[in-house]
Amino acid sequence: MKFPSLSTALLLLVTTTTTFAGAPYTYWVMGSGNLTRRTGWDGGKHDEIRFTAKVGLRKITFSEKHNKPVWIRAEGGVVSNQGGDGEGDRKELSDEIGPMGGADLSVPSGTWIRGVQVCSQREKDDEDRQIRGLRFVTSKATSDGRIVEDSKTYEHKAAGCKDWSSTWARCDKGEIARGVRAFHNGKWYTGLELVCGPLAKH
Repeated sequence: MKFPSLSTALLLLVTTTTTFAGAPYTYWVMGSGNLTRRTGWDGGKHDEIRFTAKVGLRKITFSEKHNKPVWIRAEGGVVSNQGGDGEGDRKELSDEIGPMGGADLSVPSGTWIRGVQVCSQREKDDEDRQIRGLRFVTSKATSDGRIVEDSKTYEHKAAGCKDWSSTWARCDKGEIARGVRAFHNGKWYTGLELVCGPLAKH
């Protein structure tokens, strides 16, 4: 399967918002974006995906070439029960990939990511580690329109996931993610940070 190069890739719109019962709410994720600690390994280089203020991160997908994660897509949904389009964008280290088969995790409607932990395969050298699994913690909407931290953890492990990072990339209290910074070594993705911001009701 062959994808267009990054320079020709357009921002993709995806409808990800569901109308919920209860009090109406719409929030914006404010600020220019605070970076969390890194989960996983540095790799020496990074790519970044950031959404507009009205959108919170809800999904991260990796795809692979020769069983290496070379392509990342992030998707977000508007922080509202009033309807609207979400956003999606991708970065790639190779314009030719195999079938989907890497780490792939999303959260339910009405929830948004506030923390991520990376799983890697065990390698002799840290620089050879690659992302093989994801865990998320989230914030969710209540029936009266408040956004609160959720106690649930969501997890996906691809083949080779052996070693969960000791560090979570976690937004500060009261914040959710509006983007992701993906670290790589020029050949595959190795670690993640979240781009976070506080919520303001609109």
